[in-house]
Amino acid sequence: MKFQINATRGVFHLIGHVHDVDVTGNGSKTITVSTYSPSLLNLQLKYIAYENTLFDASTVDPVKIQFMEFTATMPIHIQHVQLPWLFDEGTGKIKDRVTVVLKTFLRYNLLKNAIQSVNDVYPGTRIVVADDTPDHLFNSFQSSNVDHYKMPAYKGYFAGRNLGLSQVWTEYFFYMDDDMVITKFTKMDLLVSFLDSTNFHLVGVGIQDRLSPTTYLALGNKTHRCIIQKPDPGYYYEIRGFPACIGKR
Repeated sequence: MKFQINATRGVFHLIGHVHDVDVTGNGSKTITVSTYSPSLLNLQLKYIAYENTLFDASTVDPVKIQFMEFTATMPIHIQHVQLPWLFDEGTGKIKDRVTVVLKTFLRYNLLKNAIQSVNDVYPGTRIVVADDTPDHLFNSFQSSNVDHYKMPAYKGYFAGRNLGLSQVWTEYFFYMDDDMVITKFTKMDLLVSFLDSTNFHLVGVGIQDRLSPTTYLALGNKTHRCIIQKPDPGYYYEIRGFPACIGKR
């Protein structure tokens, strides 16, 4: 009996040889295994390795398999080696697994409320504040769990967010603006549990029980215009196992 494998983006290597099995094509895109015994064939297949030669960041090599009169295709996913995520979870509490990132500009009364809300609900959680307020108006909120970073003035939202994220060393971060506050309904422990249990990388919460986005319709003519805001419930779907969570289509 004969078993043949064909690749397009890589080659096959024989890393071990089984007695009474004939193998041809070692180091090539096509390798053929011949033997009289199904058990020997299965054993030999354990010692054939695939090596990618035409790399792409994320692609598939549809390897074709032919055995007697049967054919099949086995997709081999080619991608970078996934490095392990090495994080010290500490006690496993929110303060050991999540860092809160805040971007602020001038609005120190709001920043004070935002920081206080985190300390009230999740005491001890580290807070990173990125602040591009001008020097003469700057007011530091540095404390035992708050790292307040002074940026050059007027650098903006994106630069501030990137600065904040660069100072995160926990597994997860929670991003919020300075005019937002955390409450007992934020349920950050549920968000962490969701990310731990699924393949999602991003999860958010509603603001004052409102969900977005919605659909905006521009109506009217050349002289009169109006915009209608229309909720779009079909935009969401319930995530299995998490009835309180919805995903975006």
